[in-house]
Amino acid sequence: MATDTMKFEILNYSVKDSNDNCAIVQADIVNVGKNYNQTNFSKEAITAAIPTILNTPLIGIYNDLVDDFKAHAHSESEKRQTFAVGVVPESANPHFEIRENGLEYLVADIVVWKNYFPQFFGKMAENEENNIKTTISMEVLAKETEKMKDGTIDVKTFEFIGLCLLGEDVKPRNT
Repeated sequence: MATDTMKFEILNYSVKDSNDNCAIVQADIVNVGKNYNQTNFSKEAITAAIPTILNTPLIGIYNDLVDDFKAHAHSESEKRQTFAVGVVPESANPHFEIRENGLEYLVADIVVWKNYFPQFFGKMAENEENNIKTTISMEVLAKETEKMKDGTIDVKTFEFIGLCLLGEDVKPRNT
């Protein structure tokens, strides 16, 4: 059984509620079926993984020099610069919704802690005002995969391990 860490861009999210201490961000975590990055997630596989998204951290590395987020941590030094700036709470209400593009998504709430890490949410809000979406990347641990005839990787079983804020110049990818 292979175990690979895979990262995927979350394309749609919105701030549902906000106060001085935190913001509730609702995000489309993963769509059912084939994704743009040559992977496939069945509804059954996503449903089985839902318990693992609860209490999953929202992490990020902030680069003061460019006033933006960095990429995923790739070294021990970068891991020490990574902060948990939020969480997918047990009250996240994970559920499926069909979007205008016809795709069905797992949707969940993320709590972003504004008072402890104001620069993180501040950058997200600033980007939103400037019609720039801060990229959130879903990290999963693929436990069982199978290559389909068309080359797509069918992710049969997996666990959510984190969500990561990425800078504007960082291109999310499947790794």
